[in-house]
Order: sequence, then C-alpha cells, then structure tokens
Amino acid sequence: MPTSELVLSHDTLLFDVAVLSQEYTSPIAIVSGDSHITELDNIIITPEKFKTLFFPHGVNFCINKLTNTELYKYITFLPPWRSVQLGQPFSLLELVLSNIEKDLGVTRNCFETCTLIELSKEFSNIKTLCDIKFCNNACTLTWDNILSIIRTEATNRDNLNPLRQTILVINVIFQTTNPNILLTIVKFKYKMDISSLI
Repeated sequence: MPTSELVLSHDTLLFDVAVLSQEYTSPIAIVSGDSHITELDNIIITPEKFKTLFFPHGVNFCINKLTNTELYKYITFLPPWRSVQLGQPFSLLELVLSNIEKDLGVTRNCFETCTLIELSKEFSNIKTLCDIKFCNNACTLTWDNILSIIRTEATNRDNLNPLRQTILVINVIFQTTNPNILLTIVKFKYKMDISSLI
C-alpha cells in the first residue's frame, strides 16, 4: 500500500487526505507488493466545498451522502466529470478489467461469462464516492490535521516562494481476494486555492 507523502512544487502542496478501501466480492474464475495506480485529472474545488463534501459534521472525515446535484460532479467516477491523462474519459469498470487482464496474463475473453456479468453489475453500481462500501481499515486526516499541514508549510516558505494552492488526495482502493490480482488504486486529486485557509 502506498505511503502518505508531501509533494511540493513551486507554489503547490499535494498530500493524501484519506484512503478508502473496498473489497470486491466477484470471484475471478480462472486458474492461472505492487499495485495499479491511476491518478485522475485535477478536480478544481474551493476549500469550503471540499469541507462540505468530506467534513460535513466538523473535523472528522465523512463523505457527505446528502450532496446535491451541484456537488455530485466532485465525487463521481463518471465522465464527463472524471478524466485521466489530461481529458481522456475515465471508466472504472474498464480500468479494473484491464488490470485483472494484466495481472492474470489473459484476456477477459477467458473469464467465465458469469464472472464478467457480476463484475459489470458490481462496478456499474459505483457511480460516486458515496457508493464505496469501504472497510473498517479506512484511514483519514481530520480537518484540523489538514489545516495544520497547510499552515505549517505556508509558514515555512519564504516570501519569494509562497504557498498558493494545494492538492488534497482521496485514495480509493479496490481489492479482491485473489492473491494474483494487485490492488487498483484510484486517486481523486482536489486542487484548491488555499489563501482563505492560511
């Protein structure tokens, strides 16, 4: 599993906020360390909207299940809102199937038909982060932790290199009980101007 790290560029701070994990139950009917990491394109958001989405009750992380249609675009897996590699449409089902093919060294044509149907059904039901039935092993920062990290980094910068924005990352891990299939990790990267937070 990846470790949390602070990544700095000229005026941006990027760090992980949460790791949500869901074990998918569909068996892969085939005989036959690492993980597959997909970074979604940056999602531009205000700190206020980010807090409304992920800290609706105060300081502890919790996905706001009462999000309105205006906020839906920030938490969905679906195109046109989610993309990879600077604008390519993202498909969670296609990503997972491609990763399984790589790990098992066979095409999906070798999977039992019921396996493909069950996987399709399972992943077509995951439309937003609210649909993740994450396990008890989710780990998160509090809102106070986030503010502390941002403010500390901003204080440690000199006037010629001020901190202007940050990218907060929500990691979603998909895993199966098959030991031959690596984790699929999807990174939601929320980019925001942090001037109101420091």
